[in-house]
Amino acid sequence: MLLDVHAHPPAMWGTNDAKNVEDMERAYLDGLARFDVRAVVSQLRPGPGAPADPSASSEPALSLPKGQALAAWERPHAGNAYIADLVRRYPDRLIGYCTTHPGYTTQALAEFELRLIKQRDLFAAVKLHSLAFCDDPLYDPLMEFCAAYDVPVLQHTWKQVGPEGPGSGNFPFEATPERLLALAKRHPKVKFFGGHGGGDWEWGLAAYKQVDNIWLDMGGGEAIYGFMDLALRALGPSRIVFGTDIWGRSIPSQVSRIVACELPDAQLEDMLWRNAVDVLADRLPESWREHFNQ
Repeated sequence: MLLDVHAHPPAMWGTNDAKNVEDMERAYLDGLARFDVRAVVSQLRPGPGAPADPSASSEPALSLPKGQALAAWERPHAGNAYIADLVRRYPDRLIGYCTTHPGYTTQALAEFELRLIKQRDLFAAVKLHSLAFCDDPLYDPLMEFCAAYDVPVLQHTWKQVGPEGPGSGNFPFEATPERLLALAKRHPKVKFFGGHGGGDWEWGLAAYKQVDNIWLDMGGGEAIYGFMDLALRALGPSRIVFGTDIWGRSIPSQVSRIVACELPDAQLEDMLWRNAVDVLADRLPESWREHFNQ
């Protein structure tokens, strides 16, 4: 059994041609079933059939004719609509992350209420990426919502080395582990998954071990460099959760990082599914909870 806390549907990267998406979805679900994976999925851009945004602007496209482009906050919300449809079709394997734009508080909180309260059977948690630095006060109303309703948050984190040192190669507004640490300290009641281990795990571990409300999402990357050994020494098996970043990485490549660890089976299972079940708790569908606790 596997619980993947960091997954994306095929339409995240593939073309939006209906037949192509249908074929990719079928292959995707076949793969999840083959490895007995249940996955929490997010669509960070509009899904198939959504209006295009030719400007790709971070500002609302209010001056353009209706249907020609999507406002900045509408883009992730269109992705949520696709996730809702996908989960309705594959409830035994998929549950959704709700994503939004933190720069539009009214719209963001309305989307949270829709997806995380009214559609609780379709959405388990929140996924946030790089539309503002994650320690920006813009996030505070969203985190207060998550604390009030016990909604976990997967935050993308990365530390890309550039010409001016670690972090200088990041793209605009990309969260570093230190920024997630600052957010987690400010909102201690919120449970966070630190996406990708921070990119550079040494920096991620140095940040995440300072608090008890960040779990290291180990998805994305290769089973080399001794990263798992570092993580086990810094956090222990109770603070590591399984993720793939599929289609960014494959299920077998990410499973291998855990099963290669020389640990008792019970601790391997903690990392493969039990820790994530504990964090997501009753945000998961009841049938999933029964499956994992059988």
